[in-house]
Amino acid sequence: MADEMTPKRATVMLRDVHGNVSQYHADQIADLIDRLRLGHDRYEIVRRMHVPMFKDALELSIRTGKPFDQIIDELRPFVPT
Repeated sequence: MADEMTPKRATVMLRDVHGNVSQYHADQIADLIDRLRLGHDRYEIVRRMHVPMFKDALELSIRTGKPFDQIIDELRPFVPT
């Protein structure tokens, strides 16, 4: 009887590019969407960067050990649109 009273969590089955199927709950899907959106936004910033700016960002990451994603996030206001 307790199982009938417990609300069921919505799940979604997703297949990746390799054909593997995984089950995700709604909150996991929301987290996945947020991470994909952030990755897309970073890609767009890098895509718009001039080659010397990209080179400087990459060298800074290598030299200091600072994560490249963090450098890209900080450069966002300075990249041409």
